[in-house]
Amino acid sequence: ALGTYDRERFLAYLALPRPAPYVPAEFLRRGEPTADLSRNFWPLTGLPAVGNDEPLVRDFLLRFFAADEEYKPFAPYVREDVLKDLFAEAKLVGGSGDVERWVSLLDNPARLKELKDRVDLSFAPSNRPCYAPGEPVSLEVDVKNVASLLVKVYELNTIALSRAGKEPAADIDLDGLPASEERILAFTEPPLRRVRRRIDLPALDRRGAFVVELIGNGRISRALVRKGRFDLLERLGTAGHVFSVVDEAGQGVRDASL
Repeated sequence: ALGTYDRERFLAYLALPRPAPYVPAEFLRRGEPTADLSRNFWPLTGLPAVGNDEPLVRDFLLRFFAADEEYKPFAPYVREDVLKDLFAEAKLVGGSGDVERWVSLLDNPARLKELKDRVDLSFAPSNRPCYAPGEPVSLEVDVKNVASLLVKVYELNTIALSRAGKEPAADIDLDGLPASEERILAFTEPPLRRVRRRIDLPALDRRGAFVVELIGNGRISRALVRKGRFDLLERLGTAGHVFSVVDEAGQGVRDASL
């Protein structure tokens, strides 16, 4: 989420044996204790169980392979067929020159067509979910095989949601809610290229909760963005409960109602 791709830390993580589909069988036969990615250490770390870590491993390898000359340093911990496929994908979608060289690494000739036809429209994990009320908002999006991108912004009625006992969420039903902003972005890259785009959202210029919806080539992606946040503090006083409302900076909100 911080956008930091630390190679040494990643290799140390891969060196922990775990029963994952991408791990070589001979690596697990060494008899070392395996990491249980399903275990829950929430009371100690405040984080949920890891579960399936393949998306994270894939993301890191694609990032490194975009500039690397070989994939061998990861071979002790990841199956070679997986590495070759990801290495070829990183070079092909990154536009790294010799297409025939990278295609030769693919086991299945149909894989190239699959890569060309695939549509990517995903928000980068480094995007922030919360901003200060007056702070400008920009979101980074990975886009592939999308010539025309429709960007919609919806402002949620947080008071109505609160009264209904609901929290703002990206998957909220937007049926009947008009978009507060709508525009189309045009891209000219070939279908095989994957590009990280930065989308500025000037409509998110005030306190509130907003859903940003992207639509392109049959794919839809959504993100929830909060501008500012109120929290409630409670204590017992001589006359009973005392409530205080504070903003995202921890400052008291004098005109709040409860």
